Amino acid sequence: MTGSNPVAAPRHDDPPGEAAGAPRYKLYSTASVMLATFLGSFLGGGALLALNLKRLGRRGVAGMVLLGSVAATALLIGAAFLVPSRWPNVLFLAVQLAIMGLLSQALMTRRLHEHTQPGGRLASSWGAAGIGLGALVLIVGVVLGVSVATFQHTLGRKVSAGNADVCYGDGFSEAQARQAAEFFADERRFGRTGTTRRFVVRITRGGQGSAACFVVQDGSWKDDDVMDASRQMMKESDPALFPRPLAVQLCDDTLEARRSVIIE
Repeated sequence: MTGSNPVAAPRHDDPPGEAAGAPRYKLYSTASVMLATFLGSFLGGGALLALNLKRLGRRGVAGMVLLGSVAATALLIGAAFLVPSRWPNVLFLAVQLAIMGLLSQALMTRRLHEHTQPGGRLASSWGAAGIGLGALVLIVGVVLGVSVATFQHTLGRKVSAGNADVCYGDGFSEAQARQAAEFFADERRFGRTGTTRRFVVRITRGGQGSAACFVVQDGSWKDDDVMDASRQMMKESDPALFPRPLAVQLCDDTLEARRSVIIE
C-alpha cells in the first residue's frame, strides 16, 4: 500500500545549512567595508556599505552613502594634489579607514546582529576585495585622465621641428613658436649633433620679459652642465623673439621650475 507517512518530517525548500526564516541575502561585515576602503578608498567602502543598505531596503540612505563616498573620494584626490608631497600617504589611508569604520558601525552594527541572529549569512570578503579593486581601477583611470588633460592644458599648443617639441602659450603666435622651434632644433648648438632624443620646451612671454622652460629628466636640474648649456643656448636667442629679462628654467615633468637663471 502506498500512502503518505503521517509521521514523516515536513519538507521545506531552505538550502542546506540555512535556517528556516533566515534572510536569503548576504551582508558585508564592517571588516569587509574597511577592506574595500583599504583597496578602493572612500568609493570602495561606500559602494559596499550602500550595497548592504540596498539589500536591507534602505535605498534612500544607500544612495546618499554612495554619493557621499564619491564626493569624499573627489575631495581626497584634490587634497592629494594640493598638500605638500612630504605628507605621509598613510595619513590619508588612516583617515579613510577611521571614517568608513565608524560609519559602518553606526549604520550596520545592530542590523548585522539582527541579520545573523536568525541564521543570515555574511558575504565573502573576496567579494569585498573585488569591489574595492574595481573602485581603485576607476579612481586611477579618472586621475590619469584629469592629469593628462591638465598637463596638456598647461603645456598649451605645440609645434615641432627636428628633435624639439615647443609648447607655447599666451604671448606667442604660431609663426613665432615655429621660429623658436627652428632655433631649438639647430643641431649645431651645444653638442647635440646627431642626437635622436626629443626634448620639450615651453615658452611664454609677457610684459615682464619671457621664459623658456626646459623639461628635463628627474634630477637633471642639479647638473651644472645642463644648466650652462641651456643658458648658453638662450643667450644666443633673438631678443625680439625672447624679450629680456629672459628666465631660463629647468623643469620637471609637471612643469615645476626646479632651477632657473635670468638673462638680462
